[in-house]
Amino acid sequence: NGSGDMGNYCETLTGGMGRMISMIYGIGIFLPFLKSFSFSGMALLGLLCVLFLLQFLLFQTINQLQYKFYEENVKGNRRFASFFRFIYDYAVGKQVRIFHLSEIISDELKKYKEIQEKYQAKTAAYSSGVNALSQVLMGVGLLVSYFFIGYQAVQGHITIGELTLYVGAMTTFSTAVVGLFWTYSRLSIQGTYLSNY
Repeated sequence: NGSGDMGNYCETLTGGMGRMISMIYGIGIFLPFLKSFSFSGMALLGLLCVLFLLQFLLFQTINQLQYKFYEENVKGNRRFASFFRFIYDYAVGKQVRIFHLSEIISDELKKYKEIQEKYQAKTAAYSSGVNALSQVLMGVGLLVSYFFIGYQAVQGHITIGELTLYVGAMTTFSTAVVGLFWTYSRLSIQGTYLSNY
């Protein structure tokens, strides 16, 4: 599996560090803005926290499902891998082709392939639905935030320049937090992959 090596783990960790810096930048600008509006600002922050938590749980669900598929695939790879290596061994591969030895395992392999295809389709459909739900949650959070910032600008509490600053900070913050949750859930799964070796 391409997700299980040390290079991918380090790459995910590096991406998480960048997201953490972006989150600190965004919250450093956006939090004082929310505090200045006391109750309504804190209510918005509470809503965002709930939405972020839901996204984190969705990421965990997807990663666990993908790891389950990985484990199922490992069973098949262990069971049939030696037969696939015949392709690269000319002498044995020739005997397999001449004497039709592949028929010994072909029925079992086809049955296993059908099971894996169904499971992969189910996993892909579920992951797509969860990803779509995650995007909707992020969209709702950003939309509510943008309305709040826009309302403050219309009321004259902030200038157009501050509006641009806060919208950018909110976008950076939201994207970084969601990315950080994705990084955490991904690292936990990649750590499990690495523990298999």
